Amino acid sequence: MSAAWRRVSTLWNRFWFEAVDGTPLGLTRIGVACAGLVLWAGTLPLLRHFYSDQGEFPIAAARGWSAEYIGRYLMPDALGTIGAVAVLFALWGLALAALLVGWRTRVAAWATWLLTAWFLLRTPTFTNGGDEVFRLVTLYLAAGYSVIPVPARALSVDRWLWRRGSAGDAEPLVPAWTVRMVQVQISVVYFVAGFWKVVAPPWHDGSALAYALGNATFSRFGVPHWAWAHPLFLALTVTVAWWEFLFPVLAFGRHTRRASLAFGVCMHAMILVLMNIGIFPLIMLGCYPAFLKGGEARSLVAAFSGDRARRPGPATAQPSASSSASAPSGVDA
Repeated sequence: MSAAWRRVSTLWNRFWFEAVDGTPLGLTRIGVACAGLVLWAGTLPLLRHFYSDQGEFPIAAARGWSAEYIGRYLMPDALGTIGAVAVLFALWGLALAALLVGWRTRVAAWATWLLTAWFLLRTPTFTNGGDEVFRLVTLYLAAGYSVIPVPARALSVDRWLWRRGSAGDAEPLVPAWTVRMVQVQISVVYFVAGFWKVVAPPWHDGSALAYALGNATFSRFGVPHWAWAHPLFLALTVTVAWWEFLFPVLAFGRHTRRASLAFGVCMHAMILVLMNIGIFPLIMLGCYPAFLKGGEARSLVAAFSGDRARRPGPATAQPSASSSASAPSGVDA
């Protein structure tokens, strides 16, 4: 029993606390910030009518809607004016932009999470699953970058400025839990959604996808006639239901991870084109880099930057007892 317990303990510590390449986290930060900027831009036309006392949802109503402590500390009457809302909105955009480029990343991440939470709680009528995933993931990024030193902040202005002023260099190694939190969150979202799909009759007879695409509220192209595509819908609905349900296994499987992620990219791209459901497909795709290995993320960055001749390999570093971000090897997430 002691040997088995030691093995479990070793696997647990390796999963959560080993040092991994920070490039996947850097790409995730960029993807999440891009999704957030889309949410931010979509909120702009609604500021006066739904986020200020001049509109249909005064801040006193928001306090009543939210928990008492949230209303007391985050929604005082002074923040009900359109001027105060405009200032908060501008700061939210600046925080998202700073998070995107990785400038003052720690402060930017916490400011992004706090302001996101304020706007989502201020008018919760508009909040959907994509907004909630975004709010949670920004909290995970804020917690992660609270312990990640500047030299380990991959793909950031912070690291670029540090390298300019430093004679040496260091691989961007981060504690594994900074990436695992995002992985676990996305896996839970898919698993729960998949569970309710595999037990629901519309996902067995192929009608669920037709209902969704035929709903004038969600369809981007009206209500088309999809009867001809019933065999395709049947195959897609069953596949999507089981893919989501099994995602936690598929995404961490050595031989199924890439195919599972590729299927998810195609699925969310199709949703983005055909359906209007907020930022959900964008935030889910923005979190996909968290599932990449370090070498894969570096190759992706090299490809997009045009540096195809030099394919960077996984980072390596010597263990350090003084920093959890540079302890153990096992660089790939």
